[in-house]
Amino acid sequence: MSARNQLSPAGLGGPPARKKPVIPPPPRPTVSSPPAPVPTPDAEPVAPAAAPPAPSHSAAQEMPRRTKRGVSRRAPAGSPDSSIPISLLLPVEQANWVREQHHSGTTHANIILSAIAAQKDRLPALVAKLKNQTMTDDGLFVLSSERRVTVQTTQLQISTLRANIDTLDDLVAKMKASSRSELVRAALHGQMMS
Repeated sequence: MSARNQLSPAGLGGPPARKKPVIPPPPRPTVSSPPAPVPTPDAEPVAPAAAPPAPSHSAAQEMPRRTKRGVSRRAPAGSPDSSIPISLLLPVEQANWVREQHHSGTTHANIILSAIAAQKDRLPALVAKLKNQTMTDDGLFVLSSERRVTVQTTQLQISTLRANIDTLDDLVAKMKASSRSELVRAALHGQMMS
């Protein structure tokens, strides 16, 4: 059989494939501790040398990230200055209103936080109204009747500082809202109506 008739391993013709030499990967460096000193009868006992401390995760987090445009200015993940993303479930009408306000140059988070701040004094009543509860006091008991209204909702993602999220969570508890989304819905409702 001539060299022209020999088939390659794939059976497509051409020169036969050569075997490549197998090169083992380089050995991984191992961290070894120095040998323990051997006690001698004449020598005083020697304490073993302390190993250098392992780098902590917080030290790694303090290093700025490199990006294509240079060094990131983002704060470490656990710090109060770090920006945390959260999702809010809002009625479509409110989400569209926030998006319209966003075109004026401010962020979704700032629009929402400004609405909460502006409606701070009215929030308890707005949250109660949003829960569709009408409270009546008969002198002995506080009675409530619930009405459920179905509204189309959508998610809106915002990023804000950890301190702002902590404040939102405190307001949720103080206003007896069932979630951050409910508190934001109440504040946006009040803001859009004023």
